[in-house]
Amino acid sequence: MSNARLKFCFLGKFENFLAAPSFKICPRNSPNLANCIKSSIEILRPHLKTGDFGNGFKIDSLEPITIDDILLERGQGFYFNLMNVKAFKISNFHVEKLRVNVNSFYIDAIVNIPNVEAVGDYKLNLLIALANIKGEGRFKCLIGKKHFSLLYYFLKNFIIHRNR
Repeated sequence: MSNARLKFCFLGKFENFLAAPSFKICPRNSPNLANCIKSSIEILRPHLKTGDFGNGFKIDSLEPITIDDILLERGQGFYFNLMNVKAFKISNFHVEKLRVNVNSFYIDAIVNIPNVEAVGDYKLNLLIALANIKGEGRFKCLIGKKHFSLLYYFLKNFIIHRNR
């Protein structure tokens, strides 16, 4: 099982986002806030795939996610570079567990992403024992079921002001 802890903050046009018909707002004092947020994420999933949330609010879509360069290098005997990587089926994620702490301003989740497909270019130069393995070209791979731990911090002093 792979784990990656990501910390990020969402900054953007919140008023357009909150006005989008695809967004379900969960009250802070909801008795089951975690389930409300999971439900909201399920409603957002198809919109994350396309990037279109309605009412003119658009973001970059999740399909495909593009990564320019992934470089793994350790001395002269280990060089592995993935370039122009495009990953598909990211939007098929499922939130397995979700914890919310409104006083500490964070959401902690376990996210499952089944069967991600990736394509791109590779270049490698590996020295294993006495064998020198070199190569470059295109790759296509299927990455099986992976779990990620995701930690989201809210901005403590961010207040949305609406003109009435």
